[in-house]
Amino acid sequence: MGHPASMSAFSRRPTFLKLQSLPHAERMAALRDPEIRAQILSEQNLNPHMFVRIFEKRYDALYPLEEPINYLPAPEHSVAALAQAAGRDPQEWLYDYFLGNEGSNLVYIPATNFTANIPTLLRHQHTVAALGDGGAHVGSICDTSANVYVLTKWVKEKRELDLSTAIHMLTRQPAELYSLLDRGIVAPGMAADLNVIDFDRLALRTPHIVADLPAGGRRFLQHANGIEATIKSGTVICRENVLTGALPGKLLRGRRDDPRAAAAK
Repeated sequence: MGHPASMSAFSRRPTFLKLQSLPHAERMAALRDPEIRAQILSEQNLNPHMFVRIFEKRYDALYPLEEPINYLPAPEHSVAALAQAAGRDPQEWLYDYFLGNEGSNLVYIPATNFTANIPTLLRHQHTVAALGDGGAHVGSICDTSANVYVLTKWVKEKRELDLSTAIHMLTRQPAELYSLLDRGIVAPGMAADLNVIDFDRLALRTPHIVADLPAGGRRFLQHANGIEATIKSGTVICRENVLTGALPGKLLRGRRDDPRAAAAK
């Protein structure tokens, strides 16, 4: 949440809404005005999004989004703890924090799976580590790094999983779940879909907002260091976070059989 994102703890308050049409610099200047600040802090959000209703005053669940990203921050890094350490009201602290860095500061909300038991969940026979959000909420959620996080956090940093197990978990296992049996393994006849990774350099960068959707719509993007190339159907489509322009992919409809089974007949 924050001013660049789709929502914040203040985004549906009446006085804040009146400022929305101003250019960014003018809006930030208005939000710093002591009288406007006091008025917004005295108001309630009008018909806020469900996430705002749940979390706008859960200051113990809000964490400043920093570089590098820490998806399991300690409680003393929460907005509640930081405000208490500064001897300030947490709502006022959050309001001022959102104005930092020219109004680009954001908070991170670990709403689910904020637990030390994640390795146990990952190892469970009924768990498939996959991404199911389908690109929804692109101005509030950026979980496309979930698969890389398995490697950076639970293999590289915590050593809770060995590399080969994690690679299988992220490739063949979800392929089998969705009956895409022609991929997920490096073998003759299989889809040549590969990531070339420098594991020593592999690290996630903090998500950031870009305005590249139609009509200036905003979304989160996230980069990672150490992914040297992404190959689709044998063609390099991305090298060091830069797209090559090649588009060899195609829409899949329905299951894909394992080509090795056909070759064995």
